[in-house]
Amino acid sequence: MTTRKLHSTWGYKLEQSAIFDAMGTREPNPRSPAFALQAIFKVAKEAGALDQSWDIRMSNSDIIDAAVHDKVTWNKAKSCWHIGMGTNVPFKKIVECVVRWYVRDWDFARHTRDAEIVYPEDKTLTKLACAGLANTSMPRTDELTRRIVTKAGCEKFYYLDVLHLGNDMFVAEHGRFDESASHQRVGSPADFWNLEAKTIFPFLKNLKVLSYTVHHISSKKGGVK
Repeated sequence: MTTRKLHSTWGYKLEQSAIFDAMGTREPNPRSPAFALQAIFKVAKEAGALDQSWDIRMSNSDIIDAAVHDKVTWNKAKSCWHIGMGTNVPFKKIVECVVRWYVRDWDFARHTRDAEIVYPEDKTLTKLACAGLANTSMPRTDELTRRIVTKAGCEKFYYLDVLHLGNDMFVAEHGRFDESASHQRVGSPADFWNLEAKTIFPFLKNLKVLSYTVHHISSKKGGVK
């Protein structure tokens, strides 16, 4: 990503800044520790262990662990956080994960690959493809990611978009900015990681990527989704 968001840390310590950023993230994806942190606050607040969102930065971790035990857990099969039964992870460990994402500037909403975790797609994709996925961003339901690309010896600009179809399926679309008739779907719908690894990466092989950014879904080319 080349677009950088504005951070406001208010003089907080690193850990507090990371938690502040994670708690303020809209719709973090389930692989993000921000998802776990926000779910923990929701459950702990319902249990009376927390009151305001900023309390989570200073609260006793043992009290939080007791409040969310078997309620906010790690799903080993899907390698993601969820609300429900699963593997309990201590709050302190989750905060360490939040800090790790924060210092690496991983997007709490759209980044989906933590180098310290093995994911389901690792079993079917090559190491090279998995390495490439570490630099991709999963758009939220009201977004699309856009790569602006060009071809060798060509002065025209093309877009390659990835957007949601629903039910955890994504689709890629391609075209030329100045020619609406060129709009077309690329490959077949798939889950995000297989779409990127098996459709997007091969498609980009002979193209030059000029930028890779996130847009609102209203930026979609070729008509309404």
